[in-house]
Amino acid sequence: MKYIEKAAEFAKKYRIQILCIGGGFLLFLVCLIVNPGRAEDIKEIERSGYGSKKTESLYVDGLEEEPVQMEIEVGAREYGPDEIDDAMSQCLTDTTADALGENASLQEVCYDLALPDANQEYGFKFTWDSDDRNLVTSAGTVYNEELKEARDVLLRVTVSNRNYQRDFVVPITVIPRQYSDAEKRQNGLLQLISAADKNSATKPKVELPDEYDGRSIRFRNTEDQSYNIIWILGIVAAILFYLRDKENARTDREKQFKQMQIDYPEIVSKLLVFVGAGLSVRMAWDAVAKDYESYRKNNDKSEIRYAYEELCKANNRLKTGAPEGAVYRAFGRQCHSKQYMKLASLLEQNRKSGVANLKSMLQMEMLEAWEERKNFALRQGEEASTKLLIPLIMLLAIVMVIIMVPALMGFL
Repeated sequence: MKYIEKAAEFAKKYRIQILCIGGGFLLFLVCLIVNPGRAEDIKEIERSGYGSKKTESLYVDGLEEEPVQMEIEVGAREYGPDEIDDAMSQCLTDTTADALGENASLQEVCYDLALPDANQEYGFKFTWDSDDRNLVTSAGTVYNEELKEARDVLLRVTVSNRNYQRDFVVPITVIPRQYSDAEKRQNGLLQLISAADKNSATKPKVELPDEYDGRSIRFRNTEDQSYNIIWILGIVAAILFYLRDKENARTDREKQFKQMQIDYPEIVSKLLVFVGAGLSVRMAWDAVAKDYESYRKNNDKSEIRYAYEELCKANNRLKTGAPEGAVYRAFGRQCHSKQYMKLASLLEQNRKSGVANLKSMLQMEMLEAWEERKNFALRQGEEASTKLLIPLIMLLAIVMVIIMVPALMGFL
């Protein structure tokens, strides 16, 4: 029983380490099950097909003392004499089916054909030629814009690979170009402009029509301007203003925090003076608030002191009859500072238990606060000196450029 308890205590203490080790062994077992890791002997390499070579990376045992990794290249499969004709015919059938493009069939060729130069799957190359290049080129381009009736065209194609070559003939039928309503209107407008161009060949300018096919038209030298950038800029501006407001709020919070850090020793000192003069904490609090309000009243352009503002708000709550303890706690939380929360705790503790040595505690707090303020001032000075390094580095770079550029130009 004793050993079981020790084992349980050990497992509880080192449970994370045990889980890691157990998980590692579990993954190891899974890997062994999925892939045992035993290399099988390879006696042959399967070719990739008729069209391309294949490279296999294999380890060779026995050639050297250690296994050697080698890249073994296997050539493409070759056709035999008894299967080459069937392979070429089938390849040509598949290729012409893929070359139709937008055409319905080879007997209704209306648009350009996509005649390929090779078929990688079968490993054959193609050389195309047309018996009517004015109608269909060897590249498959179809010129049937002015064709009035269907015409037959023969496409001669040479199918070849490294060892064999065969010639085939592919008959096609080219039909007149089928225009959509929009294309018909555009072609008609172009013909109208072309006629106007011929009729005014002796004039310096060609007059464009104002209407066509019962529609009022106009010509421009550029496309319509897109104003989408405007709403995009609006969204970007909204995001930038949002980020600016967040940055301003962060800057204000930092400024407020630094100001409260600076004012804290002064507030503690004033409370200590009034408490030492015989006033209660409640009366000392009210005196500090009145002193600040009088200062603000006599100096309209003076900067707002956030700690004193919170102190005055707390004093107004005390005047309305709010419990002192709750007011002091709320004051500490509103200042968002450990120092003010500590001061609020001291005052609340004095109100509850009547601490007799409040004066000495405030005096110790004041000394610590002034010491912290000195350290804070030192940190501020260090930050300021660090920020001054950037303009100094920039000035140094400018001076170096002024010195080095003329020197380098002298060598050129």
